Amino acid sequence: MIVPVDLNGLTQDVARRVIAIAVSIAPCLHSLEDQERTTAIAVLTTVGGTLSFERPNPHLKAKTLGPKREEYVTGIIESAFTMDDRAALQGLCRDASMAGHAGPVGSFPEPSAALRHLFPER
Repeated sequence: MIVPVDLNGLTQDVARRVIAIAVSIAPCLHSLEDQERTTAIAVLTTVGGTLSFERPNPHLKAKTLGPKREEYVTGIIESAFTMDDRAALQGLCRDASMAGHAGPVGSFPEPSAALRHLFPER
């Protein structure tokens, strides 16, 4: 499970919001393990880094220094995910869901009489 403290350099609030949006993009996010989890954390940290409190940010509507508080323009965290970020997270979910499958899923239909004649069973 990816938690806010995994996203280094982000405030807890920003990290929670980034994770929440990421789960809507890639629902399997919390079930990722090992290398896939590390990759997802890297993607989320990068996305969150564009929203970091420490940098001037055109999407930041208001901020205060004590205690740290940030307020962003509505929908800005979701828009911080580029198409590449979205594709990477969705790809990690696809990889995780296919990890347990060794071959094709489903069954093939029985061959017709014509195909059996052309390609007889050995």
